[in-house]
Amino acid sequence: MNKVSLRIADLRKKVKVTQQELADSIGVSFQTISKWETGVNMPDITILPLLADYFKVSTDQLLGLKPLDGEIYIPEKTATKDFWNQKLEYLLRTRKSYWNDDYAHFLISQVWKIDKPISVLDCGCGYGFLGLLLLPYLPEGSTYTGIDFAEDLIKKGKTLFESQKIVADFLCENVFEYSAENQYDFVVCQAVLRHLDNPAAFYTKDDSICKTGGLCCMY
Repeated sequence: MNKVSLRIADLRKKVKVTQQELADSIGVSFQTISKWETGVNMPDITILPLLADYFKVSTDQLLGLKPLDGEIYIPEKTATKDFWNQKLEYLLRTRKSYWNDDYAHFLISQVWKIDKPISVLDCGCGYGFLGLLLLPYLPEGSTYTGIDFAEDLIKKGKTLFESQKIVADFLCENVFEYSAENQYDFVVCQAVLRHLDNPAAFYTKDDSICKTGGLCCMY
C-alpha cells in the first residue's frame, strides 16, 4: 500500500538520533515522530521548516521531492490520470489516516484563524475528502472547489457530495492547465507534490490562483 513518503526516518538514522531526541528538539512527543515515520499522520505544514532546519536539508528533500545528498532521484511514475483512476478504493480506505475531525477544527479555528467565509480550491482533490472534512468547520458561506484530472475520482466526488446535500464544484482538469476566472482565499493540495516530476512548477501556478494574502497549504 502506497504511503506519503517523508524522509524523517532516513534522516534521523543518518544523523543517529532517537525518536525521543528528535521529538524533544522540535517540541512534540516521540509517539508523534513514530506516526510521521509510519505515515499514520502528517506533520503540520508549520513544522516542516523546523524539521528541515534540524536535519540541514531543504523542505523538498524532507518531503522526498528531491534526493538527499548522494542519492540518485528516480521520479515517481504516478503523475497520470490512468494511475489515479485505478486508485479510488485506495483513497477511500486511506484518507482518514492523515486527518481527523478534531485536528481539522483546531487548524481552522486556532492555527489558520478562519472566522469569515472563504473560497477553497483543492488541487488534486481526488473524491473531495478534504472538502467533506473541512466544510463543516468553515464559516457559513464558504465554498469548495475540487480539481483533479482523474475522471473517475471527480465522478465519485460529485456523487458523495450530492448524497450528503453539500454544494460544491468539481472540475475535471489538469491544474497546470487550469485558468481560474477568480482567485481563491485558500489553496490546498494534499499528498500531491510527491507525485509530480516538477513540483516546483506547482508553486509558480499557485501564485496565480491564490489571492494576495491568502492561505496555501501544500505537501
